Amino acid sequence: LYLSGKLNKHLLEINEQAQTQVDEMVAHWAKLNGCDEKFKTTNQMAWVARMNNYKMMAEELVLKEIIYT
Repeated sequence: LYLSGKLNKHLLEINEQAQTQVDEMVAHWAKLNGCDEKFKTTNQMAWVARMNNYKMMAEELVLKEIIYT
């Protein structure tokens, strides 16, 4: 891919796909667990902790499924 000049395009596509998947997973888990704007206003620190946890879990899964395979 590098020699044909398609490496950067390929890497950008993979990055975009991975980021989209992470965002979708975080939104899905937040919705399932009631981590909405109301929860954010009532308990901001718990909301931040949960959202960070969801993001870390999603990134771990995406790295395993998309990047390392």
